[in-house]
Amino acid sequence: MKRSILLCAAVAAVAFASPVGAAPSIQFVDNLDSTVTLQVVTTANGSLGAELAVEVAASPGLLITSAVINTSVFDVANPGNNPFIPGSPIGGDSIGLWTNLQLGQVFASYGSGIVSPGAYDFLTLGYSGMGTLQAFGLVAAQGQTTSGLTASINVIPEPATAALVGLAMTGAFARRRAG
Repeated sequence: MKRSILLCAAVAAVAFASPVGAAPSIQFVDNLDSTVTLQVVTTANGSLGAELAVEVAASPGLLITSAVINTSVFDVANPGNNPFIPGSPIGGDSIGLWTNLQLGQVFASYGSGIVSPGAYDFLTLGYSGMGTLQAFGLVAAQGQTTSGLTASINVIPEPATAALVGLAMTGAFARRRAG
């Protein structure tokens, strides 16, 4: 009897010490084709809600050229508090996808159905030039909101574009030396 009580206590201690799932996170993936994808990573089953902003950070010459939501997973446009709109009211000031590509700003507020643990593509951004993209915001999962999430990525043109730029510079330098 003593042994089974101790065993039950040990099992209960392990069960309470183990988290059901770690807090969700965000990360960028370079698609190597002048696009990057912002992913939401979850370690638990359930639906997700994300309010995420992306902006060009300290990068002269980097432009966001497109923004596309992965609606196969994030299929519900939600109201969100857009950090790029001054005086954001409680309850949201934009719904779904908002872009200001000229200023290098994108905001998206979407929810998903039930998903398993894993990394899910949320937002794919096209870009030209090189520099740094910064993402920030919050993700809600299992009734908990995790705010203050951040991710960044340094982007460079795809290898073919970089090679063409290098070739053009080499040609211009050779022409200049010859003249």
